Amino acid sequence: MSSSWLLSSIVVMAVVLPWILIPLAPVTLIYIYTQSYYRMSGPDLQRLDAITRSPIQASLAEGLEGAHIIRAYRKELKFAASFRHLINRNSAAMMNFLAGQRWLGFRIEIMGASLTTASSLIIILANEMLNINAGMVGLLLQWSIVFTSALNFFFLRLTDSEARLTSIERIYNTSQLDSEAAWETDASVAVLDTLWPQNGELEFDHVCMRYRSDLPLALSSVSFKLIAKSRCGIIGRTGSGKSSLIASILRITEIESGRILLDGVDLSEIGLTDVRGREHGLRVIPQDPVLYAGSLRDCIDPFHLCTDDEIILEALKAVKHQGALKRGLATLNDSIEEGGSNLSAGERQLLCLARAIIDSSTDSFIQEMLRTRFNDTTLLTIAHRLHTIMDYDTVLVMDNGRVAQFGPPKELLMDKNGIFASLVESSGPEAAQELRAIADQH
Repeated sequence: MSSSWLLSSIVVMAVVLPWILIPLAPVTLIYIYTQSYYRMSGPDLQRLDAITRSPIQASLAEGLEGAHIIRAYRKELKFAASFRHLINRNSAAMMNFLAGQRWLGFRIEIMGASLTTASSLIIILANEMLNINAGMVGLLLQWSIVFTSALNFFFLRLTDSEARLTSIERIYNTSQLDSEAAWETDASVAVLDTLWPQNGELEFDHVCMRYRSDLPLALSSVSFKLIAKSRCGIIGRTGSGKSSLIASILRITEIESGRILLDGVDLSEIGLTDVRGREHGLRVIPQDPVLYAGSLRDCIDPFHLCTDDEIILEALKAVKHQGALKRGLATLNDSIEEGGSNLSAGERQLLCLARAIIDSSTDSFIQEMLRTRFNDTTLLTIAHRLHTIMDYDTVLVMDNGRVAQFGPPKELLMDKNGIFASLVESSGPEAAQELRAIADQH
């Protein structure tokens, strides 16, 4: 619309006063120079505004989600100061962008006004020769004002649109990030049995993994082998590589070298659907339960693989879900908010446990469920309490991304200088004696 008004104003002015084309030529050249000068910084200013806005949104989301933790540790002032700093950074970038737009707008107004001034001077000085009547002079001046407004609107919108294309640039850059591997298994690389995995024998063969190329190894030459249907507890201090083991098995992060074998099949050679989505394949019960918004049925069975509601109800009863015990199938229509925010932390973990039961209150109850419901399953447990894994078949001790110790708990306790023994002793004399008793019984 603005472009048509701009062209119309030029045509009308040229018809009424052809001499207007003389000052129009330098005005056009000045505009081209001004536009080129602004384009050297305008898109970058818009980019800075967008880049500094993202941390504000992230900080706000973190503050809302973790408000109770922030208050518990009395860090309100620290988070408020950090948020104000982010606001100030974004405000500075936004003000520079707006100042650049006003800089361009002012000069466009000057160019339009100069054309109106030039047409007025031509009429005043040469009207006796041109013999233009008053009506046509009024029409000329009117359209010269329209030209100024149309020029301002057209070119400001043009430069603004170009600046906002930085959003498309960011989308493009995101699309160029490395994506996950193929979802489906390539038949020319590996052929899987429909019942795989049947046994659950897991082997790490000199596995190295890092989260980014510029970061040190999170796992360094990790090697161990779990026999089928055994239980293995994974322990270690913060940053030792416990969670990295699970991320490597599920191929959330691809390994750099080595192999991870499940029943003799290299997980790196099969599709992600077979790694994570097999009916009797790998399953994770996370420390921080992941729940989806929707009905309880959708939360337990998000892909609707189970067509029998009675099976879902039975899984909920197995984890002592009160709604399932009291209201039966009607509880499957209960609403679950995003992340399970309308549930307690214990209830969220129990729902994740129910989801795992279909696929294949307290931590002690969950451990009891693992011992009774997953007897025929190879089980890996990242433990933060030693009581959880003292009766396991093996314990894997991680330290700085390496396997520090591996074996039955009773054997590891014989190494008085080992990390496992030191962790047991650090729990206190009475607790250490109880832990050793549990290990001796198994």
